[in-house]
Amino acid sequence: MPKALIIGATSSFGVELARKLAAQKWQLIISDYDEEELTLLKKDLDIRYQTRTQVIEANLNEITFHPEDLVEEAGDFDTMFLVIGSGFSSEGSAKDIADVIKINFSAPAQIIQLATKQMQQKGRGQIVVISYIVNDPDKYIYKSTTRGLLSFIRGLRYKLAGSDISILSVRCRVVDDLIDFYHTPFWSKHKTIVEQVIAYVGGKSKSIFLPWYYRFVDLYNTLVRFR
Repeated sequence: MPKALIIGATSSFGVELARKLAAQKWQLIISDYDEEELTLLKKDLDIRYQTRTQVIEANLNEITFHPEDLVEEAGDFDTMFLVIGSGFSSEGSAKDIADVIKINFSAPAQIIQLATKQMQQKGRGQIVVISYIVNDPDKYIYKSTTRGLLSFIRGLRYKLAGSDISILSVRCRVVDDLIDFYHTPFWSKHKTIVEQVIAYVGGKSKSIFLPWYYRFVDLYNTLVRFR
């Protein structure tokens, strides 16, 4: 029975992901900052799917947060799902900006590094990093932090080359995060995106866009729109 750690489990994407995996008989460790929401999700999963879900409360933005504690408490797992989607706004104080950078880059990068080290000890594993595509130029802080994390992942892949440890980066556009194309065919629901993500787990893909055509939208934004 495969075992997964889901960080960001109480987000809309994380909840849908946890339910889909539980329905497929995965053992789950769910983590996020809201203890009450985690408890409710655990009860829902355990009752609906007869699972024994492990819960780890962890706020990536807290000054007392230590990534090594989270990975150590999670113990052994085959796959780690990391949902990155906080701090879309570019407004706020210097501390607010620092918080967005920590939540979406610094803390995730440390967690990924620690998880890969743990996976190296058993010789296998997969990390799936999910981030949202944001086309609004005012959301440049979130966009720049996720770009930075993708660069970090690419570098780590070189280090892991030849091993049975893989990192899949997923960039998606879902209905909850609409900015430019509300009520058009250019978006997908969480349920649809989650099903597609799970289908890629265990495969050889390194980077995917969901829906797939956003690879070209992202390329256009990078080369033309936001130059």
